[in-house]
Amino acid sequence: MRKQIGRNGLFTDLAAVAVVLVSGCTGTVSGTTPPGGGTASGGATNTKPGGSGGSGGGNSPSGSGSGGSGGTSSGTGATTATPATGSGGTTVTLPGGGTRPAGLWDNITATTTLDAGRVTLRRLNVNEYDNSVRDIFGTMTSSSQKYMFPEDQTNEGFDNNGQTLVYSDLLFAQVQASAVGVVTEFLARPATDPVRTRILTCTPTIANMATCMTTILKPLMANAFRRPVTDAEVAQVVTVATTIATAHMDPMPGLSAALQSVLLSPNFLFLPETSVPATSTAATKINDYELAARLSYFLGSTTPDAQLTAAAAAGKLVPAGADYTSQVNRLLTDTTRLQAFTNNFAAKWLSLSDTQLVAPDDPALMANFDDTLRLSMPLETTAFFSSLVSDNQPLTSLLTANFTFVNARLAKQYGLAAPAGAGTALTKVTLPSTSNRMGILTQASYLTITSLPARTSPVKRGVWVLENLLCDGTAAPPSGVPQLPPEGMGTVRQVLEMHRASAYCSSCHSLIDPIGLALENYDAVGAYRTQDNGIAVDASSVMPDQTMVNGAASLSNYIAKDTRLTRCLTKQMMTFGVGRIFDYDVKMRTDRAYIMGLADPLASSNATWQDLVRTVAASEAFRTNRGEGP
Repeated sequence: MRKQIGRNGLFTDLAAVAVVLVSGCTGTVSGTTPPGGGTASGGATNTKPGGSGGSGGGNSPSGSGSGGSGGTSSGTGATTATPATGSGGTTVTLPGGGTRPAGLWDNITATTTLDAGRVTLRRLNVNEYDNSVRDIFGTMTSSSQKYMFPEDQTNEGFDNNGQTLVYSDLLFAQVQASAVGVVTEFLARPATDPVRTRILTCTPTIANMATCMTTILKPLMANAFRRPVTDAEVAQVVTVATTIATAHMDPMPGLSAALQSVLLSPNFLFLPETSVPATSTAATKINDYELAARLSYFLGSTTPDAQLTAAAAAGKLVPAGADYTSQVNRLLTDTTRLQAFTNNFAAKWLSLSDTQLVAPDDPALMANFDDTLRLSMPLETTAFFSSLVSDNQPLTSLLTANFTFVNARLAKQYGLAAPAGAGTALTKVTLPSTSNRMGILTQASYLTITSLPARTSPVKRGVWVLENLLCDGTAAPPSGVPQLPPEGMGTVRQVLEMHRASAYCSSCHSLIDPIGLALENYDAVGAYRTQDNGIAVDASSVMPDQTMVNGAASLSNYIAKDTRLTRCLTKQMMTFGVGRIFDYDVKMRTDRAYIMGLADPLASSNATWQDLVRTVAASEAFRTNRGEGP
């Protein structure tokens, strides 16, 4: 399988290496053409389903396409855009001096108010379905794997966006098969099994079928539907159960059919928010049960537990006061939920599944790569991220942490002493001051998925940082780009310098290349090196503001101070938490301005990962929805 890079999969390995390395040679920052047809001219094209972005990457509240020149972005370290000579676009004067083409965070004024937009009714994704079935029926295996559910599609890097989570005939057929299998497994449990006794609080017979099934179904349906159920809803399923039981003169087929119907109900398979009128055009607070569901799937990818449901029943969530905060804090300390949050937010955001596609084809790289390393790489990064949250580390520690998690194989790759008794299990280690590792940019997962099969790719590494850590888009590859010089002519740096000498390509490569070139001490599988093609590695770079960085530590510290970092981390978590895109204008609102209003105070206070989670959970966008309108 070919490996794609870029949040929108703009570039493909192997088939278009030359196009990859010259991505961005038009001097514009662009994404895909939005469904609404709008583009951001003069320096940025944003993905905007409802309208067009402003000049120079600004998001116009009206969606009319005018961001205005000379505007300022508020918040710590704000930048000022001024017209670029002869380009029709804008450049940004940076606080440290120097300029760069205006990006997607420029020409925007931060705000703390937002029409929260329409969160499209969405189904449970594969992971959420598995976790929910596990917590309701106590399943021991992954239903989605056992019944071969089709893979969920992603949008902005995540697979929980309602606009993307469509229902196909194939998926529903597999969901039906899963419902049969889950119920069959459940009913085969011993009579004393705690999950069975929790659900089957009476024993149905032909004589007591209606009464017993009502007793069983009312709490089960409320648990599965994540809200209280009406007598009419329960009666409908009881009728199905009694009809089938009577026809078979056996209560078990009726019980089985009733339980399957719960798993096949849209109220279980989807996350409806019916408290918001479908015709409402105003942002409306969702009710306590709906908010409990949002919070539970945000911080655990599963159905609300008993404590969260009780808080919803008591009306303690919608006010978003101390009770709501206490629930957020409690969920953050739940190790099972934290692991799910890490697997479904961090692993998607950091592209960790791409490690499965790594296939070095250079003999030297192959000698330093094996399946144990392949399997260990994403485990290190997930354990690392989990610790950032559980230990309440600062947001910048993603880049600057002096610790990581290694086993014997990773320790060897990193030139570290193997932890005592280390085998394949990961152990937290403090990195010595002499180490060449620090934060995520020196972890093998990132370094490997942003490389080519036979060599490093400073362009891919730079693009990944711009898109995933700074949310400041990368350009679509233009047609007619000049060919790269042939490989084997020198170092990767020298090849890129020859290519970048073309004015046709230099404008965007001046943004992308300095990031990747500062990481050239790490080869295509993340091992440290001092030579490239027999020539000493030069890991120095001049950033757009003329700051000199030299090596990974210098680069990581530089990016940690970039005001775009906290904004991007906030945008990523909001996208995942709410389940919609935060990057376009609809009905006089500007998503990025709202993200800035949330993020900039976090940056100025050296906020932690738990602070970010609480900020997202307490935001109006997380706690409201609106209808489609007339």
